[in-house]
This record gives sequence, C-alpha cells and structure tokens, in this order.
Amino acid sequence: MPRLENRIPAPFPPEEIKTLLSLCDPRTVMGARNKAILLTLLDTGLRAAEFVSLRVGSVDMQTGLAVVLGKGRKQRQLRVGQKARAAINRMLGYRNETPTTGDPLWMAYDFQGRERGALSLHGLQTTLVRLGRKAGVTPCAPHRFRRTFAIMCLRSGMDLYSLQLLMGHSSLDILQRYLALAGEDIERAHATHSPVDNLF
Repeated sequence: MPRLENRIPAPFPPEEIKTLLSLCDPRTVMGARNKAILLTLLDTGLRAAEFVSLRVGSVDMQTGLAVVLGKGRKQRQLRVGQKARAAINRMLGYRNETPTTGDPLWMAYDFQGRERGALSLHGLQTTLVRLGRKAGVTPCAPHRFRRTFAIMCLRSGMDLYSLQLLMGHSSLDILQRYLALAGEDIERAHATHSPVDNLF
C-alpha cells in the first residue's frame, strides 16, 4: 500500500495565543484559572491526562520543578516557568480553603464561580473548546498546546534529547516529525526573503 503522508497539524501562532489569553480576566476565579491552564499547558507540553492529574504539591512554586506520572505510570520531571507559576499562584488565591499538597491543582467551577471538585479530562477539553470558540481559534485542544510547546522549543534551539525527556516520549520518531515541521519556517523565510527572487 502507498504510504500516506502523516502531517502534524500546525501549532498555535502567537496571535492566537494572545487572543486566547486576552479572554482570561485574572480578576475573576474562572479567568484566573483559565489563564493558568493556558500558560501551564503551553509551558510544559503535558498530555491532557497528566495535566488534570497534577496535585498542588506536584509543582515546586519556588524552583518550578514538577513531577508527573506519564504513560505507563512512568514518573518524570519537568519545569514550569516563572510566568505560569505566577498564574497558578494567583489562581490558588481564589480557593475557598487553603489547599494542601495532596489537593487537585485544577478545579472545576460552575458559572457562578463555585467549586465543583477536581477538573476532569472532559472539563479541560470543554473549557478549551469554549475559549477557542470565543476567540475564533480552532481547534483549541490540549494536544495542540503540546505540539506548540514542542515546536516552539525546537525553534528556540532546544535539542531533541532534552525535549524527549521533557515530553516523556519513548522514542525520537514523533519529535523528528516536529523538527521537520519547524524546518518549514526556513522554507517560508527563504521564499519571502530570497535575494535573487526579490531582486529580479
């Protein structure tokens, strides 16, 4: 059988990320939580199931070191950046009670801002879809944030081995596909700025 091209959907462009963040008012409980969700997904590349399973004690708010339980119940370490941690801290300030290290990091809320227990996988997906609709951004799904994290890391010069460790991949196959997609940036840049094509 002929091999079908297996393309990776494009990552979020910066303007879409900015539009999504602009819809999150950090002065409200939902806005603070949603901003923390967006920044943490984008800054860690976590899988959706890994993300919703985070506990308050999973992230060291001083160092940014985070411990997650990934596929195959394998534990790995990653980092949460300063801005994402600041958003998480702000979100935690809205909790009804001071959370303990074993409490879920992400909470579900009703439309009045009342806590409804831990955020589920379905709740995360629904939250992102609603934000995406408001922003005119589709698809807006957890895995697209994971792809965006990978491609932005590669564009900024991160090596494949470090990215593999952060994302919890068992092989480099997927990451090499991300690398190919990041390489399309070079093609576009040359098409736009080619000295010969622009001169004649």
